[in-house]
Amino acid sequence: HRDLTELEAPEEHANFITRALELRGVQIPRPQDFPLDDIVQVVQAASGHAPVIGVHVDSEEESEVCYIGRLLGLEDDGFNMQEVSPDAEWLTEPSFFAWSEVSTVSFREPYGLALAEVAGAAPALKLDGPDVGRCIEHRAQRAAPAPRRARA
Repeated sequence: HRDLTELEAPEEHANFITRALELRGVQIPRPQDFPLDDIVQVVQAASGHAPVIGVHVDSEEESEVCYIGRLLGLEDDGFNMQEVSPDAEWLTEPSFFAWSEVSTVSFREPYGLALAEVAGAAPALKLDGPDVGRCIEHRAQRAAPAPRRARA
């Protein structure tokens, strides 16, 4: 989990961002009473506000990667998700994410929403094999992560 003790509020470029959104007529709906107490609540709430969520994890190379998909279920030590590939194709095996590996959760992101829209309805899952959905190595072999987008 990230240390939020040095969170900068308002954001350093808040005036620019606010003005750009106004000029473009963009209104960002903010969910009411979105829980931020723990990662379990964040993942659950985010999945309730969008068809897919982005799960950001730190890789071994110290860079952050983002996996996009729909929440399947929660477990004590993490959660399962059905991912959508960067080619807008649903994977048919669930992926497991440990709570401790998640650095950021995003939702209502234009890229993720576009992937879900192009991919269409998610197909049925293949649930054969004892470790399906619980092995990080399988996730890396099945599909490359969605590219990380630069933040303003």
